[in-house]
Amino acid sequence: MWLRGDTLNRGFPYCLEDVLCALTRVSRAGFYGRGVISEAATVELRDQVQRVALEWPTYGRRRITAELGRCGLSVNRKRVQRLMREDNLLCLRRRKLVATTDSAHGLKVYPNLAAALVVSGIDQLRRASCESFMKTLKCEEVYRSEYRNLAEARARIGEFLEEIYNQKRLHSSLGYCPPAEFERLQSSPMLVAAVAQEAV
Repeated sequence: MWLRGDTLNRGFPYCLEDVLCALTRVSRAGFYGRGVISEAATVELRDQVQRVALEWPTYGRRRITAELGRCGLSVNRKRVQRLMREDNLLCLRRRKLVATTDSAHGLKVYPNLAAALVVSGIDQLRRASCESFMKTLKCEEVYRSEYRNLAEARARIGEFLEEIYNQKRLHSSLGYCPPAEFERLQSSPMLVAAVAQEAV
């Protein structure tokens, strides 16, 4: 057996890992390996990923991984993405294209001056936050529902905001917490720091 530098510093004549491998007749790769994940564990994880994906069809791998973590499952987001890809559960947002212009005319077409704008003020940041909220509202509620009339639309959107968006939906900007939970955590700064650290 070869002597290793780290074991020489501790005064051992042989590498402890080599001795253990020889005694148990396990290869060094097997000794350091994390072990094989059982088929039953993989099936259980796949089932949990499918449940979350069906409950939250607009969630991507990051939010599904965070939701699994909230349920007590520690899993890498790359593994979640692989399972989602294998089961065809990748998040696809349906974009609703609304034609707002008719460029098939003989009039002068003006360039898009907004493309050159640079964010320089708090109002522009607020506008970006509002646009992000509206995108979420449209993709997760409006485009996925059919309303009979305006009154039903208002009622269901209100329910979505109060019961889903504020109480259940995970927000990446809040450390993958729902807003109501994040507000409860505000009373304890240490808990806020712990939640923010988990999101990293």
